[in-house]
Amino acid sequence: MGENIALRSEIKELKATGGDMSISAFNAAHKQWEDTVETQKIIIAHLEKENAKLRAEAAAPPADDGLDLPDFLDRTKQMETAS
Repeated sequence: MGENIALRSEIKELKATGGDMSISAFNAAHKQWEDTVETQKIIIAHLEKENAKLRAEAAAPPADDGLDLPDFLDRTKQMETAS
C-alpha cells in the first residue's frame, strides 16, 4: 500500500510539472527520437568510411601524373646510374 501512495505522489508531482503527455504522444516522441538516433548512426558510419578512405588515400604514394621526366632531369634515375 505504501508503494501505491508513493506512486500516486510521484504521478501528482509529474502532472504538476507539466508531465501531462499522453502515452500516444510519448510513444510518437520516442519513435521520433529513435529515428533520429538511427539516422545519426548511419551518418556516423558513412563519415567513418569516408574518413578511412581519405586516410588510405593520404597514405598511398602519389599516382603517376603521366608527365614523364627525361632521365637527365629525374634525380632518382640520376642516383641509380651514379651508383
